[in-house]
Amino acid sequence: MALNPSNTPTRLAHSPRTVALAGLVALAVAMGIGRFAFTPLLPMMLHDGVIDLPMASWLASANYLGYLVGALLCTFQPRIWARLRWLPVVRHTTWIRAGLTATCVLTLGMALQWPPVWPLLRFAAGLASAVVFVFTSGWCLARLAALGQP
Repeated sequence: MALNPSNTPTRLAHSPRTVALAGLVALAVAMGIGRFAFTPLLPMMLHDGVIDLPMASWLASANYLGYLVGALLCTFQPRIWARLRWLPVVRHTTWIRAGLTATCVLTLGMALQWPPVWPLLRFAAGLASAVVFVFTSGWCLARLAALGQP
């Protein structure tokens, strides 16, 4: 926060570099954790007999299905909000923060020794990472456009 001449707080404008870096980190977390954190663990889980190859395929499919559903929900989000006017309007940054938190928590939930829940966790992690991907991209592009930057 900075002070303007009237001593009231104002928000500092984000530089294009800050916007790009914030977008990069958010996308790296959403994609790196939400979609690919499971991949390096898979060989160890297979070797230890925690899961078999068909279960691993189901987990991957659940994650990709969640990603697809999340992307479609983001696509139709304006229409959903237009029809359900009682829903509060949520800022892009709120969606991004919630999605990043959910992605991390849901991926961490894979440590639970309850295999029947794993597909649901992978689906929800995929959905959350899709929300982060779509809303982060939109936020970054809108901020850069407002700053007159490519």
